[in-house]
Amino acid sequence: MLLGAVLIVVDDPLEDDANLRPHFTPGGGKNNALAVFVQDIQAHPVEGYDKLPKEVKEKRPGTEAIMRAFVNKEAEALKAFDKLMASNSSEWRWPDIEQNLKITADHSYISKSLMLATVKDMEVRALTHEGKHQEAVRQSLRVARCGSAMLHSEGELIHWLIAAKIWRSGEAALESALSGTGVTPELLRDAQEGLTGLELRTSDLGFAYRAEVVGFRHTILNLQSLGISPSQIGLRNWESVLLKPHRTINAYQNALKPTIRALDQVNWAMIRESSTKLRALVFEWDEPAKGFQLSANTYGTKLLSVSLGMSEPSATKALATTA
Repeated sequence: MLLGAVLIVVDDPLEDDANLRPHFTPGGGKNNALAVFVQDIQAHPVEGYDKLPKEVKEKRPGTEAIMRAFVNKEAEALKAFDKLMASNSSEWRWPDIEQNLKITADHSYISKSLMLATVKDMEVRALTHEGKHQEAVRQSLRVARCGSAMLHSEGELIHWLIAAKIWRSGEAALESALSGTGVTPELLRDAQEGLTGLELRTSDLGFAYRAEVVGFRHTILNLQSLGISPSQIGLRNWESVLLKPHRTINAYQNALKPTIRALDQVNWAMIRESSTKLRALVFEWDEPAKGFQLSANTYGTKLLSVSLGMSEPSATKALATTA
């Protein structure tokens, strides 16, 4: 009986994470243009999108007039975008990331940023319908450049994924702008030149994974103060005693370490292999988490399953996007 209690209480040594921590740079400082944009988009978010008819959300031909009306009423949000794009993107940094790496951080501004990209896509469709192909191409390229610059702005995995979506949104809008009649060879050349220099860097995705490691570590060591309880992830509250924080953190770090190493080395074979192994590891952790198998680290295994289970599919998409 005493041995069992000791096995539950004794934890593993906490492994060093110095080589896994992201290296933050100051950029434009706390009030850089991207941080200001986040404040602006929270003050003036896109509203009413959910009320639009399905065919408008799907941007079907024949709905351009409704799209134009929707875009026109989002003047403040579009002004925030224009201000952002007039700044030096090399100085952009996501706000308060270094001080706020934890699972419970408020990232609601990210979805608002993505919604603005949807508005810009609608604007491009409307411009193309109006025969303003040059302006449609210009606005498409601005969205793509915005997403590309956001990728380099030192965020977590969620920031990386949303930035990649914004970039892809710009490319999709560009394809739409170039699909109609009235597109000249000169305009095609301008579009190609506009995409030059935009790149997906494995180092940016590696940075995002490193931020995830730090965020998970901080969260596990501060579960109670962050208001996280077993009942929130499908366990009984008394199972909070079945947690070995250090073992849980070590497992998370070791799970992501091969992917981070592969991204650092820009080794695509290793990247794909590490992604496959990560999926298998999530499945392995998820199986006991689904049942009633108790262990000295039942709570920790569930936290690993939930955390990597939510991020791993997104991570896989991110890797596929990069490749």
